[in-house]
Amino acid sequence: EDVRDKLKPIRIHIDYSLTSKFDANIVPPILDPANSSYDYNIPIQKDCGSDDICIPNLQISTSKWPDDYKVGLTKKILLDINVINTGENAYDTRCFIQLPTGVEYVSSNSSSIMNLYCNLMKPSDRIIVCQLGNPLLANGNISLQIHTAVKNYSAIESDPLLFFINVTSDNPNSTKLTTEIVIPISSSPELVLIGVVKPEQIVSDTSDQTFVRYTTTSKTDDLEIVHTYTLHNKGPSDAKRTEVKLMWPMLPLTGFNEQIPLLYGIDLPNIIRVSDPKANKDRCHIYSSSTYQIPRIENDRSKFPSFFEKFRPTMTNNFILQEQSSNDRSQGSSLPIYCHGPLCKTFICYIDTLPIGHSVLIQLKATLRYNHFQSKLDRSKPFIIVSNASAQVREIPLKFSNTKFQQQPIVELKVLFFL
Repeated sequence: EDVRDKLKPIRIHIDYSLTSKFDANIVPPILDPANSSYDYNIPIQKDCGSDDICIPNLQISTSKWPDDYKVGLTKKILLDINVINTGENAYDTRCFIQLPTGVEYVSSNSSSIMNLYCNLMKPSDRIIVCQLGNPLLANGNISLQIHTAVKNYSAIESDPLLFFINVTSDNPNSTKLTTEIVIPISSSPELVLIGVVKPEQIVSDTSDQTFVRYTTTSKTDDLEIVHTYTLHNKGPSDAKRTEVKLMWPMLPLTGFNEQIPLLYGIDLPNIIRVSDPKANKDRCHIYSSSTYQIPRIENDRSKFPSFFEKFRPTMTNNFILQEQSSNDRSQGSSLPIYCHGPLCKTFICYIDTLPIGHSVLIQLKATLRYNHFQSKLDRSKPFIIVSNASAQVREIPLKFSNTKFQQQPIVELKVLFFL
């Protein structure tokens, strides 16, 4: 049972000699010194037919779980390997599994009644070797399951994960079976984007107190408007680099044949780290292209198709929305106008590493020429100022960058004016 090489005979070598103890009363024996050793080969019965040569026919099939590796969410990876021998006995049959970088061997088990031995060839190696049988009998099969795990996904070096599998035997002229298991990598850190606006509503000279959340009687020309977006990473993986697009209306009075912007003092967005110190790589800049258009929000359009089409010809020139009626206002319905091109400021912010459970604040500030705004617009109807923001993970902390990410939903903030 403990003989590994069963294809070759057991070799026995014997050396013998006689003691040369001298005794005067005994005649010493005489041997031929040329015949003092002997070699003998004991063949091992292999059940290989009349020619005593076994010709196996090994076949391999594999499966895996999961079908794809989700970064930060998947911990365990299972490899199922089934080896069938439809030929004669296969001696010293072994299976080699080479693990990709970042994946570690945990354990193995088999559905076969025979004992299965799997271990790493060396502690520092990523090659698992499993003894499948000596011999793996004719018409026999063995199924084994290899348990592996990813303990640190940042150590992964390539996408997809490739597990190379070889099955060999010591039979003469036997061929090595080779296959691979491919597990694609997917990552989609879930971002939550929440907006808060200050003030939410601006009401002047109205008796309807139902909608009053912020009231001003200021007679100055300035009123600060602040839109704050909170970006939170729910995981399951860290976000190494996140891109946030923000659109902030300039509100030129094109509808009144003037070019005086109602909003001024619009600086770059301010990034505030909530859970950790500010990262030096957090930055924002003005998006210079005038061709960018923020994606449409279908839910809002579908609610007000007729009203939307009515105002569609002037959408690119008007960034203050006049509500349709007091009935619409009482029902909370207001259709925002999204600004395009050079008539609004578009910012791009890049957020450095955002770990799971951490958040950042992105703050937009501007000053409204309040009295000028009151004097130029129809004070009998409410208007809103709308900013928009969307976020997308561009990179996660892996050593490759070909993973695709999904665009996150768009969030809008409004300032509602009742004048």
